[in-house]
Amino acid sequence: MKTTKPYHLGAGLTGQPILTPTIPPSTMAGGIGQSTSCDCLTPVGQPMVNSDGTTNVAYYARQLDGSSPNPVKGTLSLMQIGTDGTTTTTQLASSTTANLWPGQIIPDGQGGVLATWAIDPANPPAAPNPYQAADVKAGAVSSSFNMPMSPQNLARDPNTGIPTDLPLVGGENGTAFVSYGSNLASFNVNGGSSNWNYPSSAGITSAAYTNGGGLTVVDAQSNVTPLDSGGNAGTSVALPSVGSIQPAWDGTWQGTIPGSNIGAAAIQLPLLNWGNSLWAWLLRGSPSENGKATQMPYLGLLPTCPGAQTPCAQEALDDAIGSLRSLVSGNCPQCQTYVYSQPNLGLTQTTHSQYLARSYKFYDATNSSALAGDVLCIKHSIFNIFASPCNLSAFQMKLQINQLWALEKPAAITKTPSAPGEGLVTFWDPSQVNAGLGNSAAAIGNQATIFHESLHGVTGIIDSTPFGTSLQGIFGICIDDPSSSITDYLEFNVFGIGNAPKTKQTGNGTCLTWQPQWAPEEQHDPSSICLDSTACAGGSGPDLVATVTPSTSARPGRCLLEIYSRFGLCWVEHSRRLSEFRSK
Repeated sequence: MKTTKPYHLGAGLTGQPILTPTIPPSTMAGGIGQSTSCDCLTPVGQPMVNSDGTTNVAYYARQLDGSSPNPVKGTLSLMQIGTDGTTTTTQLASSTTANLWPGQIIPDGQGGVLATWAIDPANPPAAPNPYQAADVKAGAVSSSFNMPMSPQNLARDPNTGIPTDLPLVGGENGTAFVSYGSNLASFNVNGGSSNWNYPSSAGITSAAYTNGGGLTVVDAQSNVTPLDSGGNAGTSVALPSVGSIQPAWDGTWQGTIPGSNIGAAAIQLPLLNWGNSLWAWLLRGSPSENGKATQMPYLGLLPTCPGAQTPCAQEALDDAIGSLRSLVSGNCPQCQTYVYSQPNLGLTQTTHSQYLARSYKFYDATNSSALAGDVLCIKHSIFNIFASPCNLSAFQMKLQINQLWALEKPAAITKTPSAPGEGLVTFWDPSQVNAGLGNSAAAIGNQATIFHESLHGVTGIIDSTPFGTSLQGIFGICIDDPSSSITDYLEFNVFGIGNAPKTKQTGNGTCLTWQPQWAPEEQHDPSSICLDSTACAGGSGPDLVATVTPSTSARPGRCLLEIYSRFGLCWVEHSRRLSEFRSK
């Protein structure tokens, strides 16, 4: 019987219950007029947590009576549990003759959810349209319908005999997809009208939503086939020697090799360009490990245009890192003079070259929904118990990459440091990647930027901080220059182009530089000036961005900048803070 133990909402890390919502009991009539009431008789579906944190779970409260001509009747409902613990219950359907088995629930992409169920009469005949669905918005059913292109017979679990859930994929603009095994249908969640149907004689085992509104499907014979938004099939790739082919959230592919001792192995297929969806994969929905809907693409791919005369961001960066590898692996005296010989960097040219030779991962910062804390920090595990501290604040770790990027819109955001054995992991703003190849000035600009970002990955040193080691401090760059001045430093001194940033050596003592120590009382000087910004979290975040404290007579010619990002607030460029301070 598709029932459940008492239902709990648990805390993420500990799993301890934080809320136990009440599932209504079902009743079972006995043979001598007695009855039993228990929620253990109430079928409950798989819960789904929507992107807003609301938990959705369907249940069928039944009245069972084996002595009646109609031994089962009841009401199918959707319970929605808010993040504050409040619950809303919506009736989806009722029956006086059948079990209504709760099925899968997914986001409808329009702020609501799509709930499905199966009609399973206690006595013949079978229901003519056994698979049903309802679109629920704002606590009410906006439409209910027969699932399109569905078979007339229910697919059942061979062990329990209960109907299996229909696997679903969410799309965009009110579109969703359902697989019945032998066919896959596209339909509109607002009423259930069919868009197209794709038959598969081999049987569909996986489907992933792709950029442009289509799908990439895998069948039981290990054929990988792209479908466009109209359901038209592209060229299939047959991999008969590989089993259990599945896409990963970074767009790569994995599978099993029958007869080998290898578990999941990487498969050489074109990267899957995930589309914008909250429930993008037929088998697991989203990258979340707890059934929560997640905006895709999780790790957005950079624009690509192989063979084009003007390179796109991916081709430009691939070319640039290839050139940089050649530079750093060879004789580079300027690298030694201006980078590796600098005190406190702790990096040799050989170590840097080995790091750059590793496989790298470049993504689109503007179109990646992964949480910054999940992809920019080293995860602690039994294999990595001494992971370095994460160079993000608690506030930043909870932001999506595209939200973190939107705070200041930098050219690149890099995982700092990389995990042991890992290569460079960087999220780029495609609009700030130069469209150049080879030894052009534009291409060299990309090389210098990758050089800069790779220093973060290999050393774990951040751009700037008054409280410890920073790249700006190591290279003697003035405090009133933005972090892009590190790229300028490399362009000028290593590659011989551009203009040098102001440094301790070139500034002739007129610019501000990082100081090794700050007096604690200066960090909270009553005369400090608070700078207001609406850039933080779209204007909804904290107003306090930074504090600029006027220099004291004991330490003339400099200002204290408090870096509040460490405490969960936002920051702006140093140059902006100083210019605003000077204009007061």
